[in-house]
Parts: sequence; structure tokens; C-alpha cells
Amino acid sequence: MSYGSERAAIGALLATFTAAPVLWPGGSLEPPAPTSPPAEPAAFVAVEVEYTGAELADFAGGARVDGEVVCEVWSERRAGDDRVRDLVDALRSLFRAGDAAGLQFLEPRAGGAAVSDVWYGRGLRVPFVRWEA
Repeated sequence: MSYGSERAAIGALLATFTAAPVLWPGGSLEPPAPTSPPAEPAAFVAVEVEYTGAELADFAGGARVDGEVVCEVWSERRAGDDRVRDLVDALRSLFRAGDAAGLQFLEPRAGGAAVSDVWYGRGLRVPFVRWEA
């Protein structure tokens, strides 16, 4: 399995997440424009795949590759923390049930809050393991 196929497997899983647009680095999607009340506050998820390690798993040349799916969940500040936490919880549930295509997802870890001029967000890191023969 390669980075491209891992990204495709993770992308297929995230394609089932419909609560907010998912943005990948270099993708064609842009963060949504902020809205005005009474419209529902805009939200989006920025995603990246990072590798944290690799090691020989057996004498036949098998390997264990460790990585993380890094999600940054953002909503307009006026939506409050509950909206962001709801999106983070939905993503956690998705990854908990999402083992597929040779990837095993481990327990997701939610991060602290971040604030910008318009957006409020939280991070979510989802460790994964891939075994190569």
C-alpha cells in the first residue's frame, strides 16, 4: 500500500461524512465563506495524513507503518463550542468503525480549542497502523 492508496482509503471513509465539507491540502475545495444570522454557521474539516514511524515487523521483511489522520474541525465563532464538539464526535465515531483497506484505526484523540478572527476549532488526531507483508 502506498501513501496514495492510504489517502484514497481515508478519503473514501471521509466521503461518508456529510456534516461539513472535508478539505485536503492542494484540493479544489476552499473553506466556506462565513454566513450571517439567521443562517446556520458554516463549518469545515481540514485533513492531512502524517507518518509517525515504521519498523521491521518480522524477519521476512514485513513492516509496520504508523501514522495519524490529522483533522482540524472549524466552525464560525458564533456557533460556539458545542457545534465543533458535535462534529468532532461524529468524526470519532466514523473512524472507530472505519477499519478498512489494510488500515487499522486506533482511539481518536481530541485536541484543545483554537480561535481565529472568524473561526473556532478543535483538532482530532486518529492514529492508524498498516501492516505490510
